[in-house]
Amino acid sequence: GELIVTAIITTDGGEPFAIKKTVPFDETVSIEGGNENMQPSADAYLTSLTVNAVDRGEGSVITVNAISDFTAKMAYNSEVSIIKDAYLKNAKTEEVYSDYSYKELVKSGNAELSFKKSIPRVEIGAENVKEILGVTADARQSGVAIRGGACTIMGELMFSGVACQINENSELRYIPLKFSAPYELNVNLNCHLPEDTVFEAAVSVADAALYIDSVDASCEVLLKLIYRAYIPKTVKRLSECSQVDALAEDEDEASVTVYYPEAGETLFSIAKAFRKSPSDIARDNNLDIAVSADSSSALLSVKKLMIKFSIISFHLFTRYRYFALSKCVNQLIPSCTE
Repeated sequence: GELIVTAIITTDGGEPFAIKKTVPFDETVSIEGGNENMQPSADAYLTSLTVNAVDRGEGSVITVNAISDFTAKMAYNSEVSIIKDAYLKNAKTEEVYSDYSYKELVKSGNAELSFKKSIPRVEIGAENVKEILGVTADARQSGVAIRGGACTIMGELMFSGVACQINENSELRYIPLKFSAPYELNVNLNCHLPEDTVFEAAVSVADAALYIDSVDASCEVLLKLIYRAYIPKTVKRLSECSQVDALAEDEDEASVTVYYPEAGETLFSIAKAFRKSPSDIARDNNLDIAVSADSSSALLSVKKLMIKFSIISFHLFTRYRYFALSKCVNQLIPSCTE
């Protein structure tokens, strides 16, 4: 960015005059854990400014010391996995659910927007002003309105500066200027915004200028906008699951696999893949075996199946796979059989 310094100077008791100097800056802010998929946003604030002039014989050297704060952040949207239920078929359990609130990001970004407004000179007390020497502005936000896929940001620009004025005795003097002007910015997000979308924006002034003619004062401001649109959401999260009673002694210890059926699969094909009986899977999941065995449409409303394995059958299935693999290796590499 640029640091713009404006000063009014007098030398040897002569008439004061204004100077303006632009100093570029280039700063790097390190963010741990940032990557190219994140949305960056940054800003700079001037927190302190001191000026010192030293006479060098042929002229004066003016030294400006400025302290700036640089802020940067990286934002990203990540998927959140929420446990909505628990499955312990052979024991009674107690579940405790709690609300989990998060923000689903719809759109974020930054932009630079130009704002222009003409104000009668008399309204800002500049009817006798001859020249504007310098002006700065600050943006204050008052509200946000969402309409379709666009947002309107409303607020007020606070101007302050120095002007050269001719008084009644035709004498030149410098006066401060201070006035405000309302602004309204329209931001097109190019996407559909649901009704419950929350829009947040930070508006700052990147550059400001003020020009005068015989009647009006024209304000030209370059505004920097950082925005984010999101939907606040809350889901029930399983925060605790405890067993109430013990497993029956005559029941075999079992493990449960959660399977999510894909399009076109039938209960028969799933049972075959897991080496289970279709009737057992249907019974464990409260399905009608007569309808579900050969029809894929019967599983359209089934989001997941609980496939139960006893510990004995699970080990047999594992050993079977191991021996099949060993046989394959022996055929391919006979010299490695030992």
